[in-house]
Amino acid sequence: MPLRWRGGLVTELAIDLPHSNPPPIRTEEEIIDLVRRLAVHYPDATVSGILNRQGRKTATGRRFTAGGVGNLRRYGKIPRFQPAGEPPQSPLVNIKEAAELLGVAPSSTVYRPLNDGFIAGVQITPGAPWRIRLTDELETVHVRCGKRKGLRIMVTDAVPDLFDQMP
Repeated sequence: MPLRWRGGLVTELAIDLPHSNPPPIRTEEEIIDLVRRLAVHYPDATVSGILNRQGRKTATGRRFTAGGVGNLRRYGKIPRFQPAGEPPQSPLVNIKEAAELLGVAPSSTVYRPLNDGFIAGVQITPGAPWRIRLTDELETVHVRCGKRKGLRIMVTDAVPDLFDQMP
């Protein structure tokens, strides 16, 4: 674009014009996929808490809220959480409920066997609540020996040759 000065001098000037269509603000696909997996198991408020614990942010850089997760679900055509009509044969419980059912403290007494694989549990993503299925085959006893205490897991006869020595 030529710029003509009062004295007659002409200067060529290049100016970038603003775009009429700014790029749309979009949530990362990874977050939408995570919401899709979590929405099957948890309501929007719980999903927003999980996303915030993981340090994830909305497309505008803010923390997630239940309303924001609901809007994201509707945008992504993700169905909302529907509690099951009738519970399965052995219901899924969280850490606190498992500790109450087993009669132990929820801190390390449940976490340690869960992490070691003695108690079957699922965590959909880091920061999500543990979902534990307790069955009748699992028998546990809270034991103390001096200052030491822990959870003793009784092995049932479901696998009779489990501890037999190999020849």
